[in-house]
Amino acid sequence: MTSIDEGVARLRRYIDDLDLTGQERLPPEPILAERMGFTRSRLRTILKRMEADGTIWRHVGKGTFIGPPPPSGGEQLPATVAAKDLFEARLLIEPMLAARAAQEADEGDIAIMRACIDGMRNSASFQQWKRLDERLHRAVAGASHNSLLLTVHDTMRLSSRQAIDVRVRAVYGEPAEPRGVVEAEHIALVEAIAARDAEAAAQAMQAHILSVRSSLLPSS
Repeated sequence: MTSIDEGVARLRRYIDDLDLTGQERLPPEPILAERMGFTRSRLRTILKRMEADGTIWRHVGKGTFIGPPPPSGGEQLPATVAAKDLFEARLLIEPMLAARAAQEADEGDIAIMRACIDGMRNSASFQQWKRLDERLHRAVAGASHNSLLLTVHDTMRLSSRQAIDVRVRAVYGEPAEPRGVVEAEHIALVEAIAARDAEAAAQAMQAHILSVRSSLLPSS
């Protein structure tokens, strides 16, 4: 592991230990560099790496924020998104992304996915667990190595915060059986991707989304 890889891992742990929601701002670079024990140049390299994988995004003059960037310009989200529409979109898009990930993922992509699963298992708070869940799904989308598909995924996931965040906390807020079900589904998904089995990866993602929909929207 290179010094930059180690720095990325350390900063991920720092972010994961923060009890913050997505899109929260990190401290300014001079403060963050001092807090982490990084030089400014090393921190910028680490942040660039983390921006590329969607852990953070940066806006000149505003700062560094947790999570993927919000849509801009013509990609503005509708004011409200129905939960049923969100899950319909997810069922159309995410299994295809999982299949593509099985074909295109490199070892680094798969390592990130597995690290997310491990982190979720050991998470100390709901926000940490949820942030890692979002990171895992984005890692799958990112493993498609298709920037347009990744943008579609990010826009859809931002919509999910509007549509189902309160219900997600109600169902998965405590580390009980529902989280165990999610973990098993995530493991099946990532192992299918690692095995380069596109059909199994798509099926695992579809089964996972249907399971989550059943938990969050019992009447659907």
